[in-house]
Amino acid sequence: MDGRDECDLVLFGYRNDLARERVLEYLATLPDVALVDRTTPVPQRLYAQLSAQRAHQLRLRLESLGAQIRVVPFNAPNPPVIDPPVPPVATALRTGALALLAILLVFTALALRRTSPPNQVGPEARLGVPFTTAALQPIEPPHQPATQLHADSEALQLNAAAVEMAQRGELESAAERLRQALRLVPDQPVLRQNLQAVLLDAGRRALDAGRPAEALNSLREALALGERSDVRQAMGVARLQAGEFGEARADLERAVADGAKDAATWLALGEAYLHENDRTHALECLQHARDAGAHGPQLDALVERLGREIDAEWDFTALESPHFRASFADGENRRAAQLVLEGLEDARRAVGSKFGALPDGRAEVVLYAAQDFHAVTQTPDWAGGAYDGRIKVPVRGLDADDAALARLLRHEYMHHAAAELSHNRCPVWLSEGLAVWAEEEQDGERRTWAEDALHGAALFHLRDLVGPLTSLPPQRALVAYAQSYLAVRELIDRYGARKLPQLVGELSRQPLPAAFAAVYPGELADFEERWLRSLNS
Repeated sequence: MDGRDECDLVLFGYRNDLARERVLEYLATLPDVALVDRTTPVPQRLYAQLSAQRAHQLRLRLESLGAQIRVVPFNAPNPPVIDPPVPPVATALRTGALALLAILLVFTALALRRTSPPNQVGPEARLGVPFTTAALQPIEPPHQPATQLHADSEALQLNAAAVEMAQRGELESAAERLRQALRLVPDQPVLRQNLQAVLLDAGRRALDAGRPAEALNSLREALALGERSDVRQAMGVARLQAGEFGEARADLERAVADGAKDAATWLALGEAYLHENDRTHALECLQHARDAGAHGPQLDALVERLGREIDAEWDFTALESPHFRASFADGENRRAAQLVLEGLEDARRAVGSKFGALPDGRAEVVLYAAQDFHAVTQTPDWAGGAYDGRIKVPVRGLDADDAALARLLRHEYMHHAAAELSHNRCPVWLSEGLAVWAEEEQDGERRTWAEDALHGAALFHLRDLVGPLTSLPPQRALVAYAQSYLAVRELIDRYGARKLPQLVGELSRQPLPAAFAAVYPGELADFEERWLRSLNS
């Protein structure tokens, strides 16, 4: 063997705990490998003096199981302990098809950065930077008819007025002035650039206010004036907010292809892939976002969770019913999957009858082995199920006649319906309150339980009920669930259940305070104040 073809194989670490167990189990089957267990420090040289071909084969196999591996020249110094390279997503996922992920985080503050992307117009055409009229070339009287002279002069005045209006934040008036100027001088590029910039700013302002339909109107007009990656990116985010997930993915992919490689674009594209059930590319986008500077506990938790799910589900198969698709480990779990699908079809009918509205499409369901459920979902032992865009259920002695299973499936399906109908903008308290309400066989039967749970307890404000309630200490989680239910119960008792789907649907179009005011008399803050006083009395 040519010494130049000899390599060492070095283990740097594992993607997560589940990956570590799978890697160690595989290493135990290999001959002549260095002894490695949970306590072995890394980096650790697994093999020395392998052929390059064999080293490459082993690297691919170990990376597919979740190991972080590097091939180094034979007899290179033992590698220092450094941060291991993140394995490419495509390599990490090569072992099997993934179950689909319908939704997860709502990146509502996706930091629509105002940096000019490459190969786009300069700062004069961007928001927040004064526009310029200097690019409008003076028109020499001898070469232009009198009508054109007048048109150019008027267009210049309209453009100057628009610049001042835009700087004051009067975007609608600025846009109208620029439209008038363009009708007079259609071929002036700076007028088009300035109008596009004003429309982009108007679209971003509407997005910040949670009005995606308004944003889409402005951004469509902006794109009609010429392709720009920052406009295309904003269009993708607006379509995410509007629930147009396929179109959002296409817009954001085009923005990336045109040079938008900032963290905000990668985060938005990652969310679009999640909605499109492409978790492979979603994780890859989130890793790109990290590389581009995105950081924070929510992003870290999402990346880690996707890694856990990918490792746990790499060999899953699936069954489908008319409205659900269940992924699970084949074998003895097939019967459990069938029971869950049948139970969810019943739950869908029950929720539709009670709530009065149902989302379209097929919901994703995942069944985990009992020992894997809490490790993958990171839920406490008392949690019987989970919803994070997919309905997740542990497989443990499921029985078709189990009333607890029927309640659990109604609860989790209500989460799915609220998320879909609100375009993932349903606040935690409303989603949880609806889910507990959906469990009931007799309307109001959970009221006594909820009132008992609040007896002597410190109450939450609704705005403080954010994130998964399962992350709270058990007693505080009990109070949070009970309060969420009683808030929904108060809405039903005061205004009737038929307004609940109107509120959830309105959330897809505008923020909670405005959505509440559009459906119910008065303001949300006033409702909450009266309701909390009644709970304390």
